[in-house]
Amino acid sequence: MVCHSTFGRVGFGSIIELTKAAANLTTLFVQGGVLLLLIVILLGSYLFSPRAYILQADELIIKRPARYKKIKLNDLAEVRMLKEADMSWTIRTFGVGGIFGRYGKYYNSALGNFTQYATRHNHQVFIRTRQGRKIIITPDDLSLADKLQSAMLQPA
Repeated sequence: MVCHSTFGRVGFGSIIELTKAAANLTTLFVQGGVLLLLIVILLGSYLFSPRAYILQADELIIKRPARYKKIKLNDLAEVRMLKEADMSWTIRTFGVGGIFGRYGKYYNSALGNFTQYATRHNHQVFIRTRQGRKIIITPDDLSLADKLQSAMLQPA
């Protein structure tokens, strides 16, 4: 697991090495490649990070810079607030856990496999669709959970 400080140290170290490299092509290519990789990781992390949640008449939109994620309200089977204990021992199986949010695929024994689109560390709202997808969002305004529950109870 790479933390923010390690990410920064690697990038800063590569820049220092590039300034000392002069005509050493191997160092230029290796350190340039490391910097390029870090930039691609940062850009990709940002493009798929959740920025906001928008509730429309027939769908919940998870706004992301690259592509919005849409969940039809008539597909909702369960909506509930999670307790802190529900998220204990959660592991990231594929995703981002810190920079620009927490999003991607996760697992824990209480929920099983789920997809998380988190912008914060609290206010976890669990959503299960009729197709069995499990999603966690973290809205700033907790009334979104109530609105989703109401929409779920409306006849299609």
